[in-house]
Amino acid sequence: MSPLGQVLADNWPWLLGALLTAMLAYWWWDEREDAESAGETVDGITDRMESVTGGALSGFRALVVGLVGIGGTVAIEFMHLASDLNGLLGGVPFLVGYLLYGLLSWAGIEFGLATDTLGFAFLLILVIALMVWYGNREADSA
Repeated sequence: MSPLGQVLADNWPWLLGALLTAMLAYWWWDEREDAESAGETVDGITDRMESVTGGALSGFRALVVGLVGIGGTVAIEFMHLASDLNGLLGGVPFLVGYLLYGLLSWAGIEFGLATDTLGFAFLLILVIALMVWYGNREADSA
């Protein structure tokens, strides 16, 4: 590979960032002449970005929402299975956990959760619970 090709291959994120920055700077320069306020400039730049991406961002957002919905549905059904097994086995939740973990391992689905992942999940659930709690308090006082 030529030295120029090697430089391009090694620094493509920087080159892409420079290209996007130059494009935004050009749009800002072009839009600020016609706009009467900063808000109109931002609206013009936003319209240009939406036309360039062609709705790819909204499609990606729909994909993420769909995948999260499917994952949530699978998780809820898995929890229903665990609840039914717990009732069937006489209320021994650790035995249900062992059985489900064994079934997943037997099926080849193995997962390891690191401590930082569990900490992030705990904080995320805590923040959501606090938001719901404070939201309900404000709704009750109104």
